[in-house]
Amino acid sequence: MNSEENPSKVRRGRVKLLMVLACFIGPLAVAFFWYYGLGGVGATSSLVNHSPLIEPVRKLQPFEQPDIQGNTINLDRLEKRWTIIHIMGAVCDSSCETSLYNTRQTRIALGKDMDRVQRLLISPDEQMLSGLSTEHPDAIRALTIDPALGSQLQTIFSNHAKHRDDAVLVDPIGNAMMIIPVELNPSLLLKDLKKLMKLSKIG
Repeated sequence: MNSEENPSKVRRGRVKLLMVLACFIGPLAVAFFWYYGLGGVGATSSLVNHSPLIEPVRKLQPFEQPDIQGNTINLDRLEKRWTIIHIMGAVCDSSCETSLYNTRQTRIALGKDMDRVQRLLISPDEQMLSGLSTEHPDAIRALTIDPALGSQLQTIFSNHAKHRDDAVLVDPIGNAMMIIPVELNPSLLLKDLKKLMKLSKIG
């Protein structure tokens, strides 16, 4: 009797184990499949339709620099949340203001998922950064660019950005993976972010 029941129990046990593994591994597998372009051009365009992807994604290397309050910004602080990085000059003109406005409004529009996204503003001018605190109180503001971070971002911008006020989206595991064009309508950026966040389940 036991010899007839045991194979059935073993099969049921294996099925349950596979189902449990699928629940944990499935979302990560889908994210990996998408991140690294394994889905092909058709799959990529169906997932993010409005913001250009950085292909292949660029993993940020370790860096460390202070924010305007003196707190340390490093990879640990960026990880586990989606981060929109703005690299600005000493003056924030109308184009710069538009870019900041668009990402701020998009983050607010995420509603309950707003805390999954953070913004990092980097500029060499402390007075300008201080002045942005009223309109952009949510943003992390950094006065200087660490050479390690600066060289990485400059390479990404040179190869992928089309406008000096474009922003970069970094995922919760430290990959620079999308350019946010300054002229992109916030409603379209919102759609892209929602798709990414729903797909990855990370951050």
